Amino acid sequence: MALGGGQDPDETYVHRTELESELDDFMNSATQSCLIVGDSGSGKTWLIKHILKKRSTRYEVISASYDHEQDFEELARQLVAQKGLSKKDSETRGWGVNLLSSFFGATRESAQTVKFEDGKNLDMIYDSLKAKELGGAGAIIFDNLELALSSERCLPDVVNIIMKVPSQGELLPKSIFVSADRAILARIHSLPNYEPVLRRIRIIDKVNRFTTDEARQLMIRILGEPLFEQFEEKAENFVQSVAVATDLRPAYVAGFASLLKRYGSSDISGPKLFKKVQTEWWNQSFKSYTDKIVRHMNSRHTDTGKRDCVMYAIARIDDVEDFPSILVRDRCRELFPKINFTQQEVTSSLNKLAADSDDGSVKSILQKSDKSAVVTYRFRGSGDKLALRFGLALKSNNQVVFQFGQQSQGNLF
Repeated sequence: MALGGGQDPDETYVHRTELESELDDFMNSATQSCLIVGDSGSGKTWLIKHILKKRSTRYEVISASYDHEQDFEELARQLVAQKGLSKKDSETRGWGVNLLSSFFGATRESAQTVKFEDGKNLDMIYDSLKAKELGGAGAIIFDNLELALSSERCLPDVVNIIMKVPSQGELLPKSIFVSADRAILARIHSLPNYEPVLRRIRIIDKVNRFTTDEARQLMIRILGEPLFEQFEEKAENFVQSVAVATDLRPAYVAGFASLLKRYGSSDISGPKLFKKVQTEWWNQSFKSYTDKIVRHMNSRHTDTGKRDCVMYAIARIDDVEDFPSILVRDRCRELFPKINFTQQEVTSSLNKLAADSDDGSVKSILQKSDKSAVVTYRFRGSGDKLALRFGLALKSNNQVVFQFGQQSQGNLF
């Protein structure tokens, strides 16, 4: 079951008047680029698509991804079937403008999502989407920008797009950059000549997760007032408990309301319904987070660099405090099979983790021996139930195996 029950997003959209007005004003202005920053799960892309659809503006989405090569292989296979291209042509042009142009030329009736890696072909993708022969997009949304900007190579491409000037008679699409990480603002300010960039971009930095009132509005919109009144106790229990435990993500609320519509008359309790929503949200969002870890690791060419990335991942894992921990195991098993470290590097890693323990994130570090340790990491705001443990064990061949598990189970997977 998809979050939101597979409904048209506009049917479940809760108006955010101030944000809509600001985004609408940007679309009417001469400013070419906009950066929208806000909490993860706050509905930023939902908001943008709603405004563009209301304005009948054709848009394309460029989204950060880490399985880019596989995507293009699949895209090439489609082209072989649809366009009669040879396998060799598909492979040699797989990352080029011609391939993208052919693909979008065949499917331009609806908004597409392009995935990019490292930003190394971001300019080409942008140019292919704005090309006149494709009908031209009125707006291009660069989604999940914080994932792409983990690569230093991507920021110059973003700046190039912001600073583009249309040639005579050319109408450039609006560029809308979307990020869940406010650190992106510091990245822009760190540029040698950041002032011209800031003059060319509108910044909207106040997209927050739902208030309890907005959550109620959305559930009423999905359920209808009669059903909402019928299930009001379960709905209120959900709103209040989630508001305290995590924050109200629009996707959580939409998912819960859809489940309530389907199962509300049964004896399934509010917490059990919420667990279903958590699992669905996990499947969509935690993979994105862990893919970021993989991206960090794969971009490093030394074992020391990879170790630092793993430590970064552990230090940031509180970002997913509201996910079912049993799925952490399955995903993390795939992430860290074996990484070469020295004993000194293991000690260094533990020292870095100890430095993070001041904020209570690292609950305990148990160094079993010179060559192994178990670290218990507590999810932010979730108490001990969702605490994780991971172990570092230096093998005889100087390989470290990372293992993850739940503290309550008392063992490592």
